[in-house]
Amino acid sequence: YTKNPDKPLIRDLIIEGLSLARTQKEEFASVIETNNGDVTKLFLTLKEFAAK
Repeated sequence: YTKNPDKPLIRDLIIEGLSLARTQKEEFASVIETNNGDVTKLFLTLKEFAAK
């Protein structure tokens, strides 16, 4: 969120009824759930993805 009109911020992208933010939230929750609530695995997964 930003109040600065010179630096707009996109928080979500909705295409054909699909919300990117909701989809990512569900994917993150799935990684955490699969790893018995260990958020460290989510961070590692995101770090690996960003390195590609």
